[in-house]
Amino acid sequence: MTYHRIWSTSPAITLAAAGLLVLGATAPAWATVHVKKSLTPTGKNPAAQGKVGLVVKPHSKGKLKVDADGDDVLETEMPPDTEDAGDIQCCVADNEEAECDETTPDECTAEGGVDMGAGSCLPNPCPSTSTDEIACCIPDDDENGAECETATADECAAEQGVNLGAVACDPNPCAPTPPPTPEIACCVPDDEGVECE
Repeated sequence: MTYHRIWSTSPAITLAAAGLLVLGATAPAWATVHVKKSLTPTGKNPAAQGKVGLVVKPHSKGKLKVDADGDDVLETEMPPDTEDAGDIQCCVADNEEAECDETTPDECTAEGGVDMGAGSCLPNPCPSTSTDEIACCIPDDDENGAECETATADECAAEQGVNLGAVACDPNPCAPTPPPTPEIACCVPDDEGVECE
C-alpha cells in the first residue's frame, strides 16, 4: 500500500507512522515537498512495518531519503528546475569537464556551448573532455583475448578498444574472447541408414 501526500510552501513537515514520530524535516517556504509512505505487510502488524521517504521536488534544490528509523539514506543537491518550456540542455566547457546548463538555445550559443536538445541536466548528458586515463580493452589476436591498457578515451577509440572508465587493469577486467564454436557431427537418418556430416 502506498500513500502520496503533497504539501506546497510548507516550512515544516512531520510524519507520524504507527503512532511513532518517524520523521521531522524542515523545508524552505517555497519548496514543494512530496512525502511517500510505503508499507510492506509482515503478518503481525502490517501498518507498523515499512519505510518512509521524503522527496523535495527537483525545483527545490534538495532531495532526502530516510529509512524506517528516520536515518538519512540518500542526500543530494538538485539543480533548480527551469521555468521556460523552450530551454535545452547546453554543454559548456568548464576546465576538463563539460558542464550542463538548462538554458535557451540563444544563450547556449552565446556561451559557446553545444545544444544537446530538450531535457534535464540530470544525469549530465555532456561527454567528458577529460584527459584522464581510463581502462581500455584492446582486441588481441592471441588466445588470451582482449588486453587491458591504460589510455585516454581518444587513444582507446583510435585502437578500436572498449572504454571501461576509471577502473584498474589488474586484475584484467576485459572479458576473454569466447572460443570459436566447434563443429559437431550431425547424424540424420535416411532411407539408406544413418548419414553423418
